[in-house]
Amino acid sequence: MRGIGMWFRMLGPLEVVVDGRPVDLGGSKQRATLGLLLLQPGRVVPTSRLLTALWNEEETPVTARKILQNAVWGLRRRLSVLSEDGRDGVTLSTRAPGYTLEVAPERIDLHLFRQMATEGRAHLASGAPEEAARHLESALKLWRGAVLSDLTEVGIVWPEVTTVQNARLDVLEDWFEAQLECGRHASVLGEIATLVENEPLRERACGQLMRALYRCGRQADALGVYRRLRASLVEDLGLEPSRELRLLHQAILEHDPALHAAQQPAVRIAAPAVVPDPPARRHVSIVLVRAGFDRPVGEPRETDLVLDELDLRIRQEIESRGGTVVAALGTDVLGLFPGRPYATDHAERAVRTATAVCDAFARTPGSAVPGGTEVKAAIVTGEALVRRRGAEGGVTSLSVSGMLPHIAQTMLTQAPDGEVQICPATRKALARSAAWERHPELSGHQATHVGGASAA
Repeated sequence: MRGIGMWFRMLGPLEVVVDGRPVDLGGSKQRATLGLLLLQPGRVVPTSRLLTALWNEEETPVTARKILQNAVWGLRRRLSVLSEDGRDGVTLSTRAPGYTLEVAPERIDLHLFRQMATEGRAHLASGAPEEAARHLESALKLWRGAVLSDLTEVGIVWPEVTTVQNARLDVLEDWFEAQLECGRHASVLGEIATLVENEPLRERACGQLMRALYRCGRQADALGVYRRLRASLVEDLGLEPSRELRLLHQAILEHDPALHAAQQPAVRIAAPAVVPDPPARRHVSIVLVRAGFDRPVGEPRETDLVLDELDLRIRQEIESRGGTVVAALGTDVLGLFPGRPYATDHAERAVRTATAVCDAFARTPGSAVPGGTEVKAAIVTGEALVRRRGAEGGVTSLSVSGMLPHIAQTMLTQAPDGEVQICPATRKALARSAAWERHPELSGHQATHVGGASAA
């Protein structure tokens, strides 16, 4: 990111570079405010979201809004001075219910990263691995460390940061795939091994490591990678490896000649599954959240944007607590929290997710969403059929079926707006984990189970 003008660098410590020189951004609150606005350029970031991003709920000072206003004022003055000739088109504006940073996306390294990654993936999908590797490597070179690392060092923890960090790992796996298809397995073996060591449950990377090891004549080591991954999946999640990985394992056992080819579509972990895995009966908690409005919020386009914001916030709450969004239709989002061996907190995590969503969208001044927002949720715990499905890019997804989703739908229909309805099994699981004692705020969201017995 070189050249004349103002550039914003987020893929590492937050920096603003003007004509090739970094400039002072002020204190930590001012920097954090800019960082959050840059994660959503051109979009209104509500004041309430900025406040929760800058302070934990128990640490929010009574002067928080004034501090935020001062931070925005300082940023606005600094940016106006840096772009005084107007050539960069950078504007920090007040727009209800918060603030928006207008900046050309191509002046933000995160946008350039995503653009290069998209181009690289297109080349990879079209059978041009050399071009793919070049674009993907250029995207990865934009990174100077963990995203917004200076802010995370002072305790900033945002779901958006985790999403960007995970996007880098996805692109790194794409680059590995391109290198393998170019026959450069020996040169990337060490980097793949490092990723697997740091992220042992990433199945795509494990598959890539197995293929690289096998091509280097290390069949036993390749099979060892599979054994370790399978043991971790079974012990931690109660799941078997994906169908693609099982096919690759079998191909290595049989010395399949296709493994030595430059491209192996039959066993590539990046290929979508043709046949989904059979369902497994698992003990889970599911949360069904519905968000909407009791009156129109504006033009259809404006309503769509607000609904998209609601959907994004709900997904972030689910994923930040270890859940998976398995379905979404209209204003309904279904999250899955599988039970894990030696851990019984899946019901608690589901309840805390639902209450956090309801609390975030409470009708309070400066709320993240317009007044008239209606949010409710239903949580059911029990056995369900969980199926793993292959997805584009080698990422596996989960789906859930059986009676539990049906019961959750019934409960949600009868749940009052702003409330969380909990089935008896969920409440029993919470009692075992002492969640009610640790988190007394959850007791305010009890409701009756309308699918059968009452929540006692």
